[in-house]
Amino acid sequence: MKRSFYVILALTAFLLLSCENKSTTDTSGELYLFRGDLQNSGVIDAEPVVAVGEAKWEYQTSDWVFSSPIVIDDRIYFGSVNGYYYCFDSEGNKLWDFDANKGGGVYGTAAIKDGIIYFPTMDNFLYAVDRMTGKEIWQRQFPKEIYTSPAIVGNTIYLGCFDGSFYAIDLESRETRWEFNVASKIFASPAIANNSIYFGAQSGTFFALDLESGKEKWRFDADKGYEDKQDILASPVADDKNVYFGCMNGKFYALSQETGEKVWTFTRRLGISSTAATVDSLLYVGCWDHFLYALNKNTGAIVWQYETEGPVLGSPVIAGDYVYVGSRDNFLHAVNRHTGERAWAFPTKGSVSASPAISNGVIYFGSQDRKFYAVSQQQDK
Repeated sequence: MKRSFYVILALTAFLLLSCENKSTTDTSGELYLFRGDLQNSGVIDAEPVVAVGEAKWEYQTSDWVFSSPIVIDDRIYFGSVNGYYYCFDSEGNKLWDFDANKGGGVYGTAAIKDGIIYFPTMDNFLYAVDRMTGKEIWQRQFPKEIYTSPAIVGNTIYLGCFDGSFYAIDLESRETRWEFNVASKIFASPAIANNSIYFGAQSGTFFALDLESGKEKWRFDADKGYEDKQDILASPVADDKNVYFGCMNGKFYALSQETGEKVWTFTRRLGISSTAATVDSLLYVGCWDHFLYALNKNTGAIVWQYETEGPVLGSPVIAGDYVYVGSRDNFLHAVNRHTGERAWAFPTKGSVSASPAISNGVIYFGSQDRKFYAVSQQQDK
């Protein structure tokens, strides 16, 4: 049976559940997030993998791997649509797995703070798990599914839900600090900058909220475009003055963080669900038209474009002089970020939608072929 991108589950309870377990890991000050930082820049602080050979190791799961991995020291963390969250060492030994399968899988990327992994599931739960042992610390149930990747500032975790609300949750009490209803499913993960939190909804409306109070600062309504679509599935990326995001109407927007006014628009024939990466004066964004684009951040003009053999649904990441992105052509691509020339493409047997992680000359990523890959730097190049 073909799995729909818009996964719908029908659960309605709203409960707060907790366990008495405590974290056993002394890692104060540790914070790891989707896309690398609160602004979702997609920049990896690691030496780039400039050439690859065979996979160092692979792990076969029982379902798709959409969740992007996080690497901390010698440990790799990722979730699967099968409902399990995994921890491996760099040699491919499974250290633990956590069964979070109550009827839905793990699509979002975890946030890891002070030795605790926080990850949501499509069966309506947010889990807190000790990252060294894999033991549950607590869980909280929401009214509906959670597709997004959470962000953490201080002692508050922020995430959107399919019930049409965006939540700020206190990590100690697990109680809601504030809730903002958008009357639409939320697929996009938030970006945080200048005391504001930014995210889009499936309805096509993009929101800026005050980080502390949850009060609306402004909203922006995307136009209807390709096939009358205006869904915002891509997560935004922020810099010091603007916020940038793609839409299924085929447009990529740059908006003023302060006012929500449109700075520029980049328009394609097909939709954009890829989250952009940014460094220096460039933005890198994938499109359903099979291309990865490098755009001038000030004007939206194309600097270069790189063609794959399928829709670019993966969200690119940057390491050094290279940008890495997955495509529905079943390859993970590495492209020179200055010229748009291909460095290499690694084959899988399924669409690559997860963003990769890089550590110590190894690039880690998952695929819809239900495998998780660790691919080493080729040493003779």
